[in-house]
Amino acid sequence: MSAKDFQMQTLRNIAATVPSLDFLAYNGKLYVVMRSHGDKGSTVELKELPANSKLEYGSGVDVVSEDIAWLQQDVSMEE
Repeated sequence: MSAKDFQMQTLRNIAATVPSLDFLAYNGKLYVVMRSHGDKGSTVELKELPANSKLEYGSGVDVVSEDIAWLQQDVSMEE
């Protein structure tokens, strides 16, 4: 198992263990925790968020400016 695979498996295990987590930050990267519940049980997937310089919002997204400022501050603190 590669180091990247091991890291992602570890982060998925943490997210599965702590159901209140919606986001994870590790090594300057932010991940959204996506949970799905199906016939085979629940699964946890991690989707990497783009760097703050690449954040784009679609025309149908209504994001409060305070939320954007908080997210960008949180990302810049990681770097």
